[in-house]
Amino acid sequence: MRWKKELVKEWTTRAGLAARVYRITDHRGPKRYWRSWYTGYVRVPREHDLFEVGYIEALLSLRAGEGGQRDLSWSGRFTDDNGWWFGFDTATYEEDPGLDHVVGECEALAEDLARLA
Repeated sequence: MRWKKELVKEWTTRAGLAARVYRITDHRGPKRYWRSWYTGYVRVPREHDLFEVGYIEALLSLRAGEGGQRDLSWSGRFTDDNGWWFGFDTATYEEDPGLDHVVGECEALAEDLARLA
């Protein structure tokens, strides 16, 4: 197995949107080179203006709507859920920001997305 994806937290944000945080672990190479990082996701309902919109277009909408500087890197469906999710990861961060930071980013993203509904 090269990658391990573990659901760490699933909740309803203050904005009323579903959110998830996963911890991804890269098992390639010798164990001393293994690394892990968090990914965060927020779900929009079918009636949302950004439902089935790609993450690049969503970023443009968020910025035009005076949303924060979001670092989206994915949009799509999970196999266990029919909703439309927007996500980001922390793999490129120099230091692991920690679970609390990723949860906070999900909350902020959910607030921005809710404003565009």
